[in-house]
Amino acid sequence: MLNGTIPFSLGQLSNLNFLFLSFNWLSALPLSLGNLTRTRVLDISNNHLQGPLPTIGGLSKLDSLDISNNYLSGIVTEAHFTNTSMLTSLDATSNYRLSFKISPNWKPPFQIGYLRLGSCKINSVFPPWIRTQTRLNVLNLSNTSMSGSLPDWLGDWLVQIPLTFLALSNNFLNGPLTNLVSNHSPNYSAILRDLLLKNNLFNGSIPESLHIMVLDLSRNMLSGTLPECFRILQNLKVLIVSSNRLSGVIPTGLALSFHGELPKTLANCTRLALLDLGENRFFGNIPKWIRENITFLNILRLHKNSFTGPVPVELCECSELQIMDLGENKLTGTIPRCFQNFSAMTGGNTGLITSDNYNLFTTSFEQSLSLVMKGVVLDYTETVRYVVNLDLSSNKLVGEIPTELVLISGLLGLNLSNNHLTGRIPDRIGDMNLLESLDLSINHLSGMIPQSLSALTFLSHLNLSHNNLSGRIPTGSQLQTLTDPSIYAANNELCGSPLPIKCSRDDVPETGRSAEEDEDDDGDEKIWIYGATCGFTTGFMGIVAILVLNNRWRLAFFKFVGFYIGRKL
Repeated sequence: MLNGTIPFSLGQLSNLNFLFLSFNWLSALPLSLGNLTRTRVLDISNNHLQGPLPTIGGLSKLDSLDISNNYLSGIVTEAHFTNTSMLTSLDATSNYRLSFKISPNWKPPFQIGYLRLGSCKINSVFPPWIRTQTRLNVLNLSNTSMSGSLPDWLGDWLVQIPLTFLALSNNFLNGPLTNLVSNHSPNYSAILRDLLLKNNLFNGSIPESLHIMVLDLSRNMLSGTLPECFRILQNLKVLIVSSNRLSGVIPTGLALSFHGELPKTLANCTRLALLDLGENRFFGNIPKWIRENITFLNILRLHKNSFTGPVPVELCECSELQIMDLGENKLTGTIPRCFQNFSAMTGGNTGLITSDNYNLFTTSFEQSLSLVMKGVVLDYTETVRYVVNLDLSSNKLVGEIPTELVLISGLLGLNLSNNHLTGRIPDRIGDMNLLESLDLSINHLSGMIPQSLSALTFLSHLNLSHNNLSGRIPTGSQLQTLTDPSIYAANNELCGSPLPIKCSRDDVPETGRSAEEDEDDDGDEKIWIYGATCGFTTGFMGIVAILVLNNRWRLAFFKFVGFYIGRKL
């Protein structure tokens, strides 16, 4: 792994065609890189590069430039791209201090096919110069602080170019979405596959003629009903329209309404990988056909609705399910013991979202998925494919926490809070050794906190408050870092750090051994230490006496010590 700056002498390699320096600890770019006049591919992504981006006009043969995931800063203008007529791919994603300020009238010397500027700064309207690019296949301008409405030329441009991926999420774009549709060919759909417009200020209705595989319009101000064209979207894999102002009934064929029950016709979307219907007004039972028909489901998010009835045991057969969020509903009954069958959550397939859906999640989910983790709502972006989470919080679930639950060893987050659960915390809770967030608060759990909890070395959020727990709070390397007393609040019979209540001698220690046994052991240890100390002292003094009285032994001893130290050095 390379560290520090790139050597200046690297610029003297004038015949270099390919240069890959990604995933190192490099911190600076030498100006001599401009001398690599024959370099076609330059990848310096995922480093610690700082400072301004040097002009790359000298790299006249450059075809692909990847500077993503660094700390580059300053302003990028059209001057940076002089003589770059061969450039077809530019990735500057996640350089938060880098600003692109390019003249609206600029005509680039290149025809680019792959352009990713996500999480850089544009601070203006949709860049007009993009219109000149007729070979564009992937365009990511998410989280760039863009504002204003979509340009009126966008719809006509989309039907003329091979663009399959368009991400404009997390900006300040506003106005209607009608400019996504061509004015001259309103019945002709672009070949766009993924359209990500999450977390903007768009309003009005969703236009017709959007034949999309992945569509995320969540967190906007859209109103009206879903268009009739959705009923023929047989290739639809991801549909996210949560947190809008939509109403009415979804067209027959897709047959979802934004209030009411979930009709079985949703099962026609058999290759659905993500189903996010959170923050709506759905009610009724969670249908069993989710498992029977939708066999590739990785993420099921029904958070904050009004679903009732039990958690279907049929969900246990969703072997690829990695994230299940059923929190803030009105579910009743017990937690199914068969949850241990979630093979994607058990550690063997952690970081799933591979196989058929890998490309879908790595390219499409640069927008975020909202999950309650560590006590707060977190938005996960590309890292969502590594998240393993189970959320059943804020329901009406009863009974004990199944001991089988601890077999879901790949979980990063487990939230069972605000239910009516009783009994003890499973003794083997420590077997869930990847847990980062555990919330069992506001239940009726009783008994002692298992000592195995201290084995959760990644645990950074814990909430056991408002239960009936008793006894000494366990200690351990990781638990020692969780010093907020509110973690254990409203458990009147708990004692020990970090609570101000000290444990009495009658409280059973965290090991489960009696105080008398510990006292006896302490006595034995004192006797052993005393005996060992006396024996060592006697023997050591005997050796010292021999060395003092016997000159020959003393000389041999120090020669041996000198030889040994010499070898070690």
